Amino acid sequence: MLTIALYLYSLLCLLSSTTATTPRYTPTDYFFLNSGSSSNATSQDSRSWDGDATSKFSPSNIDTTSSPFTTSEQDSSIPDIPFLTTCIFTSKFTYTFPIYSDPKFIHLYFYLATYSNLDRSKSYLSVTATNYTLLTSFNAFLNVFALVSQKSSLVKEFILNVRYTQKLDITFNPPPNLYTFINGIEVVSIPNNFYVKGVMENGFGSF
Repeated sequence: MLTIALYLYSLLCLLSSTTATTPRYTPTDYFFLNSGSSSNATSQDSRSWDGDATSKFSPSNIDTTSSPFTTSEQDSSIPDIPFLTTCIFTSKFTYTFPIYSDPKFIHLYFYLATYSNLDRSKSYLSVTATNYTLLTSFNAFLNVFALVSQKSSLVKEFILNVRYTQKLDITFNPPPNLYTFINGIEVVSIPNNFYVKGVMENGFGSF
């Protein structure tokens, strides 16, 4: 028993020493877009979010190709940022981020509210990031309704190994005569040695 205790103590000391001597990772890129907002804001976790209506990462024709919307149905259990505002569009829409070539976390935020008089059953989108397809014919409402424990928000998470380019295009494309929406977009670099099985070989993974 004493031998096991000494082993565990030694292991804890080693882990503490390793953690103390390993430099903290600093992301090379980090972007937080609050869709449908015209101003910058700070979320509850102290992150600074750019309003996409005036962001340099948004398309230049954002005023004519999309509609901002602020919901009045906010669930008190989720934060206002980035879920309170949304960007609604009915045609292809691309955000462009200048980046370093390394792995990225991509989070897409959806809040399942009623937006104006739009039909929830007609909210579909496909999403691509550079040469990878993240989502195809995706309906956030149907995705959540299929869950045993339903909720009012949804975050789709992806890891993308971006190579040979210094530009990340995230394109949202709804089918003809339908619409789509997005509440927030997050792009953050992760360490090269952050290994998830299959991602580094294939360049893409979803969670």
